[in-house]
Amino acid sequence: MHFIPATLEHLDLLNYRDTQQHVIDSDPLSDWHREEELEQNIPGMRQYIAYQDDAPIGFLQILDPQLEPSQYR
Repeated sequence: MHFIPATLEHLDLLNYRDTQQHVIDSDPLSDWHREEELEQNIPGMRQYIAYQDDAPIGFLQILDPQLEPSQYR
């Protein structure tokens, strides 16, 4: 498995992911502004696509809540 930074090139893949029932079930009220996040280099936030055998299998977001702009407020 390897990870590559998520970019705007992955927007269609990530939008498709959001249509999958298990993703909807995990956060039914999600209002993620993914395109905006991918366009910016947001302090305290890193986003990756996980690949296994050259196939995308997951998404990873790493946040530092002290640096992330909303600080979860």
